[in-house]
Amino acid sequence: MFLQVAGLAALIALVNSCRERTAPGTGTLTGKIIITEHYGLVYKPENMPIYLLGKVELLDKEHEALGNKVRAELDGKSAINAKSERLGVKKYVQIANMLFFEHLVKEGKTDSKGRFKITRIPPGRYRLLFSYSVLGSDPYSSLTANRHYHWFFDIEIKAGEILNLDLNKYNARGMPYWDII
Repeated sequence: MFLQVAGLAALIALVNSCRERTAPGTGTLTGKIIITEHYGLVYKPENMPIYLLGKVELLDKEHEALGNKVRAELDGKSAINAKSERLGVKKYVQIANMLFFEHLVKEGKTDSKGRFKITRIPPGRYRLLFSYSVLGSDPYSSLTANRHYHWFFDIEIKAGEILNLDLNKYNARGMPYWDII
């Protein structure tokens, strides 16, 4: 009986030591990113940055103003002038990326298995941003095309909690704010 109680106590101690904890007053974001192509090839993005953006409402307002400005500039151009349109889109993307980094709160990286963990996140609403490109051709077709995946959505971090996300090609979203222009 004593051995059973001692064994149970050791098991409980082991489980408690393995349980994840968060720093007081903060939350944690964990997860993994695995992309399985239709032909079975599996990608686990390694050493890729994953970003948490804060002040989401302000970010949206600033971005909407940027989109309006770029749209107004493009509307004044002739549809024949494709080069001007491409330059406008390129400028938009550069400025939008600067906006993202102005709102950067936390950053993490994926490990060799596509897993990530960001700790000590103050409670609040954040926008998660992660992009990954699969370069090259489909080995089972004559198509040569790069595939781009983007995750760009809001999450809520609560004090003392761990939010776990599994990102894959099915919950990827379009290019951040691409519909603005």
